[in-house]
Amino acid sequence: DDATTGRFEASVANNGDQENFAGRIDGGFENWLWHVDAFDRRAENYKINGFAESGALRASEEEEEEATESKDELSKDLSRRIQFYYREVERRRRSRIISGAKSKIAIQGYFPSGTPTFGYTTVNMKIKNSGVVRKKLAIHKEESKVVKKIFELASLKIPLNKNKALKISTELNENNIHCRGKRWTANKIINLLSNSTYLGEYVWGKKRDYNCKDNPPIKINVPAIITQNLFMQVNKM
Repeated sequence: DDATTGRFEASVANNGDQENFAGRIDGGFENWLWHVDAFDRRAENYKINGFAESGALRASEEEEEEATESKDELSKDLSRRIQFYYREVERRRRSRIISGAKSKIAIQGYFPSGTPTFGYTTVNMKIKNSGVVRKKLAIHKEESKVVKKIFELASLKIPLNKNKALKISTELNENNIHCRGKRWTANKIINLLSNSTYLGEYVWGKKRDYNCKDNPPIKINVPAIITQNLFMQVNKM
């Protein structure tokens, strides 16, 4: 028997994201000649921008881009935090300066700022030998009448409680006597009756601690609307 004779050739190539395999077999047997070609390609989807791009290189570039974006986000976040901290420090610094200036005005006996207590208004006072104008609390003619009426009604309902305060507010509202355009409530009545400003002593910085020597509440003398006896009578426990 004659043996089969022939030749086998094979080649493998790696180009970018693809692997190629090519094979060829030539041979003969007796009066027969034969030839076999084979080709196989294994590749991922990729694009070529003028040249074959390595998948490993692309992955490396993408990782670098992600790392850069991450660093940028961290940098932006840090910048935002620094700006917020700076604004907060600046806000508190300005607040202390303004508070200190207002405290000096209150110590001099003037009304620093804000809305006057119900029953009072503000009047401008020019300081002698200067062009500076300060405000003083003065009695509001119409509102002070309402304050006196509330204290008189309360003196008839001792001991005062929330239900009795509600009755006072209802009576005022029904007679179209309002609190600067708004209806009276039981809480407004109770707060008004416990406000020592009506005795002639306005306190600037009520929320401050009296034991704090550096920044205690400041008392300002103002015209009284009611007597101390009536105040004490209404506020009996």
